[in-house]
Amino acid sequence: MRISFLITYFLVSFLFVVTSNFVQAQQQRHEAVGPEPVNGLNRLGVEYLKIDFTQDQRAMLDGVELELIFSIDTLGQALLEDVNGINDAAIIDSLRKKTVEVGKFKPAYADGQPVEGFYSMLLRYPTYEKMNVTRRVPPMNYRRLKREDFESFELGERMDVLIGGMMNGFVGNAQDYLSVGGGMKVDLAFAGKRGYGFGFTMSFFGNNRRKDFAIDPTREQLRAPLTLVMGALANKTILRKPKSSILLQLEPAYMELTISPKNNNQDKNDVKFRGFSPGVTLHYVLKLGRDRFTDSYMPAIFNHCLNLHAGIRPVFYNSREASGVLYEVGISYRMIYHFFESYTLKE
Repeated sequence: MRISFLITYFLVSFLFVVTSNFVQAQQQRHEAVGPEPVNGLNRLGVEYLKIDFTQDQRAMLDGVELELIFSIDTLGQALLEDVNGINDAAIIDSLRKKTVEVGKFKPAYADGQPVEGFYSMLLRYPTYEKMNVTRRVPPMNYRRLKREDFESFELGERMDVLIGGMMNGFVGNAQDYLSVGGGMKVDLAFAGKRGYGFGFTMSFFGNNRRKDFAIDPTREQLRAPLTLVMGALANKTILRKPKSSILLQLEPAYMELTISPKNNNQDKNDVKFRGFSPGVTLHYVLKLGRDRFTDSYMPAIFNHCLNLHAGIRPVFYNSREASGVLYEVGISYRMIYHFFESYTLKE
């Protein structure tokens, strides 16, 4: 009895499933199905966005939403019947040509047979932000600018490079040990529009020894002890003329005087005096030749200059014998880059 019930239950379930699938298939067979793009709507939209419109045509389409209305034949070939949202004939013609290339659809079906149908889609062309691009003239077409090319200009920041020689001497305790000497001076400075400058200074020089310093008598002392000066600088243009200028410069610096150098790498008994010096120098800058204009990096005036300077430098070593006041005079070459803050070229 129980086995008969189970057999009957499975037969009824099987017949129900078969009957349901048959009814569903018949319904689908008679249900009307609309046309749709073979590769999907998104892919079709991309093809229209890829059309190479002219710049003016693309400007007309920026942010515009178009409605494309197609008729689809029984083979799935689309024909663009109408375009809403734009009236330009050339744009519409481009859309119709693209439809012939990519307009392949699955046709509509009714009662299981392909029929003609209609399909519409919305298409919006994006709006792109315009960027201002500054183009530089290629080097091969570059022409060196001259003063007469400028209607007007205003000078801004400045860079100075100085290299030259000097002579110096001492006053005070150091005068008893060191005579007049000389050496080399290097400055690098950057100045703002108002004439205040900051940078780095370094100089090194030798002064003949008049008598021995009070150190270990077994150590050989240099005939001309060497001095290194290295520190910061701050300057201000206090007088400016078309061909010349005067700068006042402060030079707080570290100083090192070598009396007896190392005999070898293992020698740890070398003698050096170390200290600090707040120096002050006055520079007279004379331009050589005419201003040269350049814009290899940014518009600037380039000048070759002759630099004359005089200075005084109190010296505070860790030895009273070497301390005193250093005075110096020098002649140098100064190179100046004076960058433009603003300018107007002649038409």
